[in-house]
Amino acid sequence: MFATVARRLAQSAAEPMAKQASLAAAAMKAYPTRKVWPPDFEGLSVQQQLRYEKKYKRRAKLACRTPKLNKATKYGQLGTVIAGVLAFVFLSDFEFWGLVQKPSKETRRYILTICGIMDPDKRYERRADAPEALPPPDKEPEPKAE
Repeated sequence: MFATVARRLAQSAAEPMAKQASLAAAAMKAYPTRKVWPPDFEGLSVQQQLRYEKKYKRRAKLACRTPKLNKATKYGQLGTVIAGVLAFVFLSDFEFWGLVQKPSKETRRYILTICGIMDPDKRYERRADAPEALPPPDKEPEPKAE
């Protein structure tokens, strides 16, 4: 199997460039172009030149169009704006109407304590709707074996 692949690679490398060029020319003859592009602008009228310029601009615009890149760029911009707003809220220190409690500190504390669940100040508080805790069962001391 590998001998066949090696032989074919060596054979294609040994072919002269003229033969490869003639194969390309034969392929071009099979599907000839209808018009020469770009055309000779010296032999065209002003209207025809304008028409070709418009056609070229349209083709260039379509060739450069990349919808996936545009979509990725928009998502990148959105992510950057959201990250900037969140950084502003979490890292800023501003006061409103002289209040001692700053909104950014309250928001930061709320988020960092997993929405108030893991707050160290309220760790041992019970919810109002929680059932009463059962007292631990009393264990009688076992008699010592003599």
